[in-house]
Amino acid sequence: MTKNNFCKEICISQWKLHYNKIIVKIKNINNRSQAFIFKNLKIMIFCDHLPDLGNKQYYVKDIIGLRVINTKNIILGNVIDIINTKSNDVLLVLGKEFNNKKKEYLIPFIEKTVIKEVNIISKIILVDWNKNF
Repeated sequence: MTKNNFCKEICISQWKLHYNKIIVKIKNINNRSQAFIFKNLKIMIFCDHLPDLGNKQYYVKDIIGLRVINTKNIILGNVIDIINTKSNDVLLVLGKEFNNKKKEYLIPFIEKTVIKEVNIISKIILVDWNKNF
């Protein structure tokens, strides 16, 4: 768990999803007063402890850094962040213009319509997106 750049290793004995939040039971924390100091902290998990995902499911860590190319074979840039919205996730892609100025693209992560292919092995996302958007 992290707070103000301070990390502490803990052992989670149980967890469940509750309205898009994760509720965890921390080993040796047995009442609300003890648990209160852990409220709203970020939980970090070692990658090798993550379960394998199904087909066409990705962890954020797998998407960040991938090169984004449109269907006209134009390199738009690399994914630097994923923004969560109510309707769908949005890729924040950082690229360069011809004059070496940085250009940001906000590309909705809508499979089949916008996102044509995600290839983790080749580190490429193919999108149907105009470079002038």
